Amino acid sequence: MARVAEQSERYQDMISYMAPLIEEKGANMSVDERNLLATAFKNLVGQHRVAFRTINVLLGNSRYKLHKPSLEEYRNKVATRLSESCEMVMKTIKD
Repeated sequence: MARVAEQSERYQDMISYMAPLIEEKGANMSVDERNLLATAFKNLVGQHRVAFRTINVLLGNSRYKLHKPSLEEYRNKVATRLSESCEMVMKTIKD
């Protein structure tokens, strides 16, 4: 199911499907299993990082000067989601 989630670009689901495997095998996961987990984490976090960088570019553009408060609020929302995603992944790995 983790591979299906990967093909569907549902990386949070992918991590959820990997959780029982992580719990069962821990550090004894195969290279393929570790690669699946790394792919899920990289893509989940990567989506948020791209959004954060894009918003930062817009904040530096004078054309968006009037929208600065809204952009800053949205950037904070994206940063919060990024943090939550990292915490979720770490919790999954630790549990």
